[in-house]
Amino acid sequence: MKPLRFLQWIATTYLIYVVLCLLVIMPAMNFAAPPLARDALDRTLRTELILFNPFTLNLQVRKLELSEPDDEDRLFAAFDTLDVNLSLASLVSKGWVFDAIELQGLHGILRRTGADSFNISDLLTSEDTDAAPSETTEIPGISIGELVLHARRLTTSDETRSPAYETHWDDLAIAVRDFSTLKEAGQPYRLEVTAEAGGRLYWEGDLSIPGTMSEGRVVLSDAQLRTPWRYAKPWLAFEVDSGTLTVEAHYSINWADTPIWSLSQGTVSIDNLNILPIDRAALPDTYTRMESLKVSGIEIDSASSSVTVDSLTTDGISLSGFSEEERVSLVDLFDVQLPDDESGTAADPEPQPTQQTPEWTVALAKFENRAGAIDWRSEMTKPALTQVRGIKATATDINWPAAGPSPMTLALVVNDQSQLAVQGQLHIGSGDGNFDYSLQALPLELFAPLIPEVLNAEVRGGNTSLKGTVALSEFNPTNTQLEGEVDTLQVVIHEETDAISGWDSFRWRGLNVDIVGQTVTAQTLLLDGYTGRLHIREDGTINSQRLLQSNSEEDEDSSGEAQSPSESDAELAGKNPADEAPGWQVSVPEIVISDSSINFKDESLPINFQAVIGDLNGDITGLSTDPASTLAVDLKGSVEGYAPVTLGGTVKPFAEQPEMGMGLTFEGVDLVLLTPYSGTYAGYDIERGLLNLDLEYSLENNRLQGDNKVVVDQLKLGDRVESDRAVDLPIELALALLTDINGVIDLAVPVSGDLADPQFSIGSVIVGAFVNLITKAVTAPFSLLANLVGTEDDLERVVYNAGSPDLDERGKTKLTELAGALEQRPSLQLIIKGRFNRDSDGRRMQVAALNADLMADGLSQDDIDARSDRFLAAVERRYKRLDNATDETPTHSAQRDAVLATYPVDDSTLADLALARATNAKAFLVNDTGLDADRAVIDGVDATDEANRVSGIEFAIDQ
Repeated sequence: MKPLRFLQWIATTYLIYVVLCLLVIMPAMNFAAPPLARDALDRTLRTELILFNPFTLNLQVRKLELSEPDDEDRLFAAFDTLDVNLSLASLVSKGWVFDAIELQGLHGILRRTGADSFNISDLLTSEDTDAAPSETTEIPGISIGELVLHARRLTTSDETRSPAYETHWDDLAIAVRDFSTLKEAGQPYRLEVTAEAGGRLYWEGDLSIPGTMSEGRVVLSDAQLRTPWRYAKPWLAFEVDSGTLTVEAHYSINWADTPIWSLSQGTVSIDNLNILPIDRAALPDTYTRMESLKVSGIEIDSASSSVTVDSLTTDGISLSGFSEEERVSLVDLFDVQLPDDESGTAADPEPQPTQQTPEWTVALAKFENRAGAIDWRSEMTKPALTQVRGIKATATDINWPAAGPSPMTLALVVNDQSQLAVQGQLHIGSGDGNFDYSLQALPLELFAPLIPEVLNAEVRGGNTSLKGTVALSEFNPTNTQLEGEVDTLQVVIHEETDAISGWDSFRWRGLNVDIVGQTVTAQTLLLDGYTGRLHIREDGTINSQRLLQSNSEEDEDSSGEAQSPSESDAELAGKNPADEAPGWQVSVPEIVISDSSINFKDESLPINFQAVIGDLNGDITGLSTDPASTLAVDLKGSVEGYAPVTLGGTVKPFAEQPEMGMGLTFEGVDLVLLTPYSGTYAGYDIERGLLNLDLEYSLENNRLQGDNKVVVDQLKLGDRVESDRAVDLPIELALALLTDINGVIDLAVPVSGDLADPQFSIGSVIVGAFVNLITKAVTAPFSLLANLVGTEDDLERVVYNAGSPDLDERGKTKLTELAGALEQRPSLQLIIKGRFNRDSDGRRMQVAALNADLMADGLSQDDIDARSDRFLAAVERRYKRLDNATDETPTHSAQRDAVLATYPVDDSTLADLALARATNAKAFLVNDTGLDADRAVIDGVDATDEANRVSGIEFAIDQ
């Protein structure tokens, strides 16, 4: 073909091509596009103009709008312009080649209309659902010199929610240069988009589809966390009031056979996070805030299944909330109520083939919380609001799976007073670790509401300081060693002002608690400045009884019928004690008590009594729950600052049968202090006197044996005190009997009792022993006097010869012994009572009168003593002169009795005999023994007294 002709053919063909494009193809595209869209997509398509430039092969679509399938007036997608520049290189190249593709002003709307339906579901559904998928899918060859996409706004909404959720992204810009599905080398791309609330995403890098790889950098800056929260709002109890997220990382991905990806130089930041309850009234004072969280140096590698992080830092974390009974506000705040599946049942997951996936490893080089605060309101603390400030924490070398222990620290301040510091290391895999801790000035009043309601008291003051170590195993504490102190503590019964107990300082050294071995050992306990108050109230109750409040319901149960034992009780009753695990074992070698005191007050007396046992110092050693251990007590103090008190001895409190050997001594206690007791129980107050006590008690085989030695010096009673509780005994006489020549009462009062006896009471036993001693003294005073001179004679009476007023030697001996006893009891006065026996003394006096008359008639004493014939004859003559004599002569004895009857002895004669006996006795006591005359008083004789049965004298004691 000739060249000219060829050119003509080319020009004609080109002209036809231009005419077809301008007159046929372009009008066809403008008019045919809407009905084609209706037929293919069931949607309404509207365009302003579709242009095709046959010279530059440029296709341009202006102002395109595509409606929703069910509503032609509802917009689905739109854009301002679409420019597609096809390159002539497509004629000679493999695949399609475009010089540029540019889409401007895109506005798209993605709507969720149902559980599994969207407004694009019809576009994604294949008409031929039964067609088998192709075994191989070859990527078409496409090359684009410049790909530009700009979206004015992309909107997403979820209409299944009530209210519907909607958000959008603005100014999406995507730019890709030299994009090709054929080139192995990567092509650069860039993506930028702004979120609804201003967050911005920037994504740039290289992409190679044939090379199945991409790498680049992603930056999400200042993304507002409230936006995604709005989507989950119906399921949450909290709202994200503020908070921004910034993420930056370099990435690399290869999706050839097995996708391999990695992130490097990654950082994540969350700033100004503020989480509040949606219902502020239901969760007042509850929130979570954080100034910043930053994760730096993030490296993730899927090939090695590893995650490494250089640092995780938090700053300004603040928590606020409360707990009321079983309710915890922060738990309610973060309660998530996920929606149920619409079908009502969850579909069973498809069984997945088991794959051996490598275990991921995670390593965090350093965690640090720079500042934190907690405000917590609780009914379990006093004050109710606890403020924790300055929370600082660090942890380093955190690995998972754990390769070793991770060092950690924690520091915080409670209520601007108490400081806690913890440092140590923890193996986060095994849970093994050990920590050193220090707690300074934690007030025990903070936990006052935790005191059981049954305890009718409150704690005032008391600051605890601790320092020690704790060991962990499987995250549980196994052992702790600590030293510490609780200072300035007081326990006060409700509605009272004075503390029932308290101390200045209670310290412990070398305390070791073995939780696994259930042992507690302490090197030393030191109690300094202890003060205890034992107070007997007006009704006789003791203040310590008010520490426990009674439970009316329990009291009613206890007063009712006996409850039948439950099955569990029966099982417990059948258990063998040997099968039970041993309890905790406690050992405290030394307890040191210093500068302590006990204040005793008794308001149950007519006169209130109060005394202080102070200056208590000493130690208690050997405290142990070991049954074989012996506890030793050595304490010294004083009453009211001047009278020494000593308590010492040993006790085996945990033996199967406890044993004790304990002594308590008081020296020089001023008895004036005891006037309230003497007035109440003895009926007298005390003017003066000193008391020494030496009490020794032993316990063996459940039997208590006590030896009470009481020494009272220079006791002087005062005025009489009216008391209905006073013993009905002559107290003054008893004291006079017990007081020696030096003004000292020295008593030994043994007591004993069986602890197994439910009626046993140590107090009643001791009081009973003293009452018995006084009763015996006043009812049998001469036994006490006989004991003083070491005689077994009855010193209460002296027997005289019948009819005689004169003492014999035995009588003189008794009077001498009695005078010796009275010398030791100078307060006693002896009352001498002359006695007579009407029969024996009267007959003896008749015989004496007869014998006197016979001797006047010329008989000798020898005749009378021998009852000679002269005596008998003289008696017979007197008999025969009697008016009542009989003709028959009676026996000599009968004659003598008849004659004696003529010598009557009247009461006055017998009284004179008794008085002479008393007078002779006093004369002997005064003249021969040296007894003061005023200490022996002769009592008058009453001849009619039925007590006149003794031929002699009887004594009584007065003071």
